[in-house]
Amino acid sequence: EPLMVSKECFEFIKDRIWLMQTLASTSLFANVPFEALQLVVQVGQIINVGPNRRLVSQGHLGESCYIIISGEAEVDVNGEQRHLLGRGDLFGEIALLFHSPRTATVTAITAVKLLEITQAEFWHLLEAHYSLGLFIEQRALQRLKGDVDLSAA
Repeated sequence: EPLMVSKECFEFIKDRIWLMQTLASTSLFANVPFEALQLVVQVGQIINVGPNRRLVSQGHLGESCYIIISGEAEVDVNGEQRHLLGRGDLFGEIALLFHSPRTATVTAITAVKLLEITQAEFWHLLEAHYSLGLFIEQRALQRLKGDVDLSAA
């Protein structure tokens, strides 16, 4: 007898498979072990946000980080546009890693689909996959050098 799955369950599974494929095809996650990628997808919550919505605000405390699944967002530091984010880009991790206020404001330009990872889930990921944690930390430090004047800290 065939297994019957609800439409909601099917959509959830389909979204997670698509998300794994999407993340694996991005430069940020291309070399991440399958198990770590699977955990990222399992712990994250998929959210949809309309265009022109502020996603994070510079100076505010961070409770989550985000991976863009689809759409585009703009990064502003002190009111100055720095760069655009798109599919596979991670943001918000600096505030979580360093327990500091947000270093930038990120605003959706188009409708965006995001994978939200809470602070507790983020630390669980880093504890479970040390190499992923090192990679994210190195990337965050590189971005800090470009986004924040560290001499003013």
